[in-house]
Amino acid sequence: MMALRGYRFLSYLFIMLLFPSLLRAAEPHDVPAPLLFGVALDGFPITEERLRNVEDHIGLSPGIVVFFLQWPSTDGQGAAPFPRESLDAIWNMGAIPCLTWEPMYHKTGEEVMVPFDAILNGDYDPYILGFAKKSAMWEKPFM
Repeated sequence: MMALRGYRFLSYLFIMLLFPSLLRAAEPHDVPAPLLFGVALDGFPITEERLRNVEDHIGLSPGIVVFFLQWPSTDGQGAAPFPRESLDAIWNMGAIPCLTWEPMYHKTGEEVMVPFDAILNGDYDPYILGFAKKSAMWEKPFM
């Protein structure tokens, strides 16, 4: 009797494990994912006029626009801009913004890298947290 219950349990377990895979097998696998053509632009801010010029030049509307934003120096965190103008321009042109955050800044014409210890030790927490809050307030997706 005990052996019969064990087989019944194994049968139920097998069905429970198999059933979800059968449901997944019914999903179409040949549906192509959307393909996004994109551009990467230097400079800041990115404007709608600049994006229209890019579209005119290449003959395509990008679905994704990558742009770059440098971090402030430790003492310049309060004045660091949030790239709302660039995000709005990219979004208004029908593309998804993709921000490349660069932990570096310029000082007297030289690039200064932000030491990772400064980030790990919390020196940049006000900047990161402020940026996160402003990102949430923008209420649109970006990468």
